[in-house]
Amino acid sequence: MNRLVVLVICALSAGPAAVAGSCSDYLGQPPPVATPEVFARGIVSAGENEHTISFSPDGTEVFWFSNRPPGPDNPEWLAFFRWMRLEHGRWTGPQASPFPGTVALSPDGRRAYFDSQNDLWTAEKRDGRWGEPRALGIVARFPDLKSLHLPSVSATGTLYFIAQAPALGVRGNIGIYRSEFIDGAYAKPELLPDAINLPPFMNWAPCIAPDESFLLFSSNRRDASHDPGDLYLSLRCPDGTWAEPVSLGEPVNTPRQEVFPRLSPDGRYLFFARDTPDRQNDIYWIDAAALPALRARRDASSEDSKRPR
Repeated sequence: MNRLVVLVICALSAGPAAVAGSCSDYLGQPPPVATPEVFARGIVSAGENEHTISFSPDGTEVFWFSNRPPGPDNPEWLAFFRWMRLEHGRWTGPQASPFPGTVALSPDGRRAYFDSQNDLWTAEKRDGRWGEPRALGIVARFPDLKSLHLPSVSATGTLYFIAQAPALGVRGNIGIYRSEFIDGAYAKPELLPDAINLPPFMNWAPCIAPDESFLLFSSNRRDASHDPGDLYLSLRCPDGTWAEPVSLGEPVNTPRQEVFPRLSPDGRYLFFARDTPDRQNDIYWIDAAALPALRARRDASSEDSKRPR
């Protein structure tokens, strides 16, 4: 199979050549508590437009996306797909990712999913190395959908993502979809209900819990004329229906835009992007226990694990 050929901008912003660390130490950053903190300022949040961060379950890899707006030296937006690895007890500096898209890692760390060329792709990890990416071919099989982006994956391999489709009735005709992996292929994606894809608002950037018990996403439904987006949580009921989303509230949601939620592999931290006064995104993180909606889900999961099987 030929290697995936894409245009990836590989120039990297200035930063340390390496950072001392250990597995699951989140680049050695002081952990946040009740207030969102910028994550790894100068390393990950480095003054461009950073978002959609994903850590591997073993804590030895981190992926994120960054882009640079047009300026004197670049007439168009420049895209950067970043990657850092823990090697011999030290983190490498930011480098070009092996995947030319925003990355979601499976809860077991064996697969990476990413968006590229308006479809979704996957690669498998074997013997510590990422294999050749392959396209999932969802757009080819279901051509009513266009421009699949921002994947998130459950423990069973079910994918959540955004896609464009004609006349959805929501902003940009972009909706959040779900697709199950059945008999070796992804089934026809289902559009999540209006409780999540609420017209006429922008609803996007899904993050699914590993057990699919809840979904995090961004929406501007609270006040579309003044607030470009907040983070919401919707519970998935045992019958597969979705509960009315609830706002994560303060201190996560502000009059600025909050988007691109991601959970740490252990569920302890919530990462998300928030725009800065110059309209760029920094990546923030906060202890999930500081957020009532997420704390309730973590407590429920803990109780479920204690029940006899």
